[in-house]
Amino acid sequence: MPARALISTIWLDVRASALIEHEAAKRPRVETGGALFGFGSGEELVVACAYGPGPRAKHRRSSFEPHRGTTDALIRAVWNASDGRYRYLGSWHTHPGGSARPSATDLHTTESVARDSAVRLPRPLVLIQATRLGDGGPVMSERRVWHWSTDSEWLLPCELESFDLENRLCPEVSVPAGRMRGPQLLRPDIS
Repeated sequence: MPARALISTIWLDVRASALIEHEAAKRPRVETGGALFGFGSGEELVVACAYGPGPRAKHRRSSFEPHRGTTDALIRAVWNASDGRYRYLGSWHTHPGGSARPSATDLHTTESVARDSAVRLPRPLVLIQATRLGDGGPVMSERRVWHWSTDSEWLLPCELESFDLENRLCPEVSVPAGRMRGPQLLRPDIS
């Protein structure tokens, strides 16, 4: 393994951070997650937008499976709204009652995404929000971000910094909710 991650710092917008916490609190006993979008290159990436799971995702005690159609709709909408400035960076998910370290499933899933030529994301990000149940409900504990290394074929840790991105280009996106329910609107902010 290399001595350090190729991308060493991930900057997370405060509204994206708030959305992750909001979505995590809604499902404290099962994993949830969503997509991350932003920009950057070299040793720094900026996560400008985070989205929730959408209505067709599968939530289980120790796994989360996003709906591919929802992710595809988000990728197209964010790319178009930002005139190609924001791209799909990877995903976030929770570990209820666990740590913010990648599981074997996380490693396998990330490797599959990195190798999928249709996704075109050879070095995806994985942000993990650990949660626990406290006396007053869900509590956000450790949060860490990892970046897939094509050299070592492993998830490497990155520094995670919070900041307020002034002019975000994060649209509301209509995603399929199912035949009987019609579309659902995903917002990049809590409301």
